[in-house]
Amino acid sequence: MQIAEIELYEILKGKLGEKEAKTLVEYIETKVGKELEEKKDILATKKDINELKIDINELKMATKKDINELKIDINELRMAAKEDINELRTATKEDINELKIEIEKVRTEMERTRSDIIKWMFLFWIGQLASLIAILQIFFRK
Repeated sequence: MQIAEIELYEILKGKLGEKEAKTLVEYIETKVGKELEEKKDILATKKDINELKIDINELKMATKKDINELKIDINELRMAAKEDINELRTATKEDINELKIEIEKVRTEMERTRSDIIKWMFLFWIGQLASLIAILQIFFRK
C-alpha cells in the first residue's frame, strides 16, 4: 500500500473495522488500477507526443519542398509564355500579309458559294414551276 492508501485505511479502520477497511481499500485500489489500464491506450505518453512532433516537422519539410517545386514549375511556365508572346510579337510583315491573303481567299470562296446557292435555288424554282404548269395542262385537257 502507498501512503495515501495507508492513511485511508487508518481512517476507515476506526469507523468500519480492520477487515472491512482493508477490503474497501483493496477494492478502491483494484478499481483505480482497472480504470488506469483502460485509459492507458487513450492517453498520450511523452513518447507519443515526441513522435507526433517529429511527424509534424517532417510534414513541414515536405511542404516547403513542394512549395519550392511549385515555384520552379511556375517560373518555367512563365518563361514558356514569354517565349510564345515574343514569337507572336516578332511576326514579320510577311507573315501578316500571308494571313491577309488567306482571309481574302476564304471571303472569295464564301461569295462564290453564296452565288452558287442562289443560282441553284432559281433553277429549282423554275423546275418546280415547269412541273406545276405541265400538271395543270394535263389536268385541264381532260
